[in-house]
Amino acid sequence: MVCIYVFYVDVFFLQNLIMNGMILLLMAYMEGRFLQRFWKKILLVSLTITIVETVFLLSVKSYLFYVFFSFLVVLPVMILWCFGRSPFLIFVKKYLLAFFETFLLGGIVMGIKNVTGWTESYIWIGIGAGGIGLILSQVVFTRWKKGKHMYSVGLFFGTQKVWIKGLYDSGNRLTTEQIGEPIHIVDSEILKMLGITEETPFFYQGFSSLGNAKGMVKVYEIEKMVIQMKEPRIYTKVRVAEEPQGLLRKKEYQVILNAAIEEEIPVNK
Repeated sequence: MVCIYVFYVDVFFLQNLIMNGMILLLMAYMEGRFLQRFWKKILLVSLTITIVETVFLLSVKSYLFYVFFSFLVVLPVMILWCFGRSPFLIFVKKYLLAFFETFLLGGIVMGIKNVTGWTESYIWIGIGAGGIGLILSQVVFTRWKKGKHMYSVGLFFGTQKVWIKGLYDSGNRLTTEQIGEPIHIVDSEILKMLGITEETPFFYQGFSSLGNAKGMVKVYEIEKMVIQMKEPRIYTKVRVAEEPQGLLRKKEYQVILNAAIEEEIPVNK
């Protein structure tokens, strides 16, 4: 008996394009990205990655090898390109989230096909899978974030930019002594990723907290900070302080935002 398998390049391309786009769309939504400004990048990354995947599969002619290549190489590159650099543990979380979404969307697609009998309506299947996936993801992650004032925060310094998680803390009222500029506390590893070194200009600022009666932190000035809320807030010439004594080690956030951001004070805005 001879088995003949027919491979339709256009069908494979369209399915993967929809899947990649939906994965990035769900990740961006759950990170709090402003989708009206982010969808073009999602489309560009999805289209480019899908072309690479299609060419690779046609070249190696081994679906198993293609699957390993997609999960071990393509998926990490897609996340890095779309969302930028992030600390290793955060990147691993993003990768696992994308991995979970791949199986979630795949299962939803199979369910839609079985229930409706659709086999060629790829765009409608993709939209349906994305909608259901978004609802399920919201149920899972909204509960996890409930009660937490967490935001997606972008830090910009020179040619470097890093997107991280920020926690709004009404107790962080640290300001500069001269004119009272708000200071945000940032993970030291993030500062390194931004290119801040021993040669970068800084000044010392005194602080006090429950764990430290008195202390000093290094304060730097970065060019821009973007906080993704209902609409993105953009701040320029932002003061950031290096975390004191590993304050942010093993936390789910990498910056403690100053209380001023929730008080509608137009500081450096």
